[in-house]
Amino acid sequence: MHDVNINYEEILHNLITNNIPSLNVKKVAIMLSGGLDSTVVLSMIMDFYDVVAYTVGAKDSKDIDNAVRVAENLGIKKHKIIYIDKANVKKAMEELLKGYPNLSVVDLSFEIPYYIGISNVKEKHVFTGQGSDELFGGYKKYEKNPELMEKDILRLITITLPREKEIAAKFNKVLHTPFVCTEIIRFSLSLPPEEKEKKAIVKRLGMKLNLPEEVINRKKIAMQYGSGTMKILRQIAKEYVINYESNK
Repeated sequence: MHDVNINYEEILHNLITNNIPSLNVKKVAIMLSGGLDSTVVLSMIMDFYDVVAYTVGAKDSKDIDNAVRVAENLGIKKHKIIYIDKANVKKAMEELLKGYPNLSVVDLSFEIPYYIGISNVKEKHVFTGQGSDELFGGYKKYEKNPELMEKDILRLITITLPREKEIAAKFNKVLHTPFVCTEIIRFSLSLPPEEKEKKAIVKRLGMKLNLPEEVINRKKIAMQYGSGTMKILRQIAKEYVINYESNK
């Protein structure tokens, strides 16, 4: 019996394509970090819609630099940069904690740029690359403990995505995550482990889509670090401690 050569990235491409909704609009938005996942989604939805890209980050952030290059490479005509600073990060943090008082610092660090971004988007329908890391091995911790992936997938579909869809609805927006649906989750869970080592399958999908090599091979940077949000949060925390100590 001969080994069957399965083209997993082709299957993933078809599954994502099937998960791109047919909307009665011409223009949609994408939250673009310039990383592999958001760039894959951008490349694929461009076949269906006129896309306006939005990037959230501090002035010196990696995400802005990377996203600008991606937008230029893919020929995106409308790319809007949303800058963050201590003032709007603190405001977003306060608003998030009003609705979700049990958010951890880690949760806040990646929901803040999302919150700021979605609150500034003009288009009703907003796409993100959310879910790819959990489903296809995007985090370094999975290398030591692959079993954490299933735990994170469960958290993604029961906590994180419902919360982010709720935040989007607050601003009269609809969130779309082409990497996440029942069929793709089942596909992910059925894959051989090597397909999810350092997102091998997503990288090959990027090659199939003719994405820039720098995007495909770029080292993963979590949103809170790539956007500069965590750095600003640390500044806010430091100022809080200083003020607290001085008022004792």
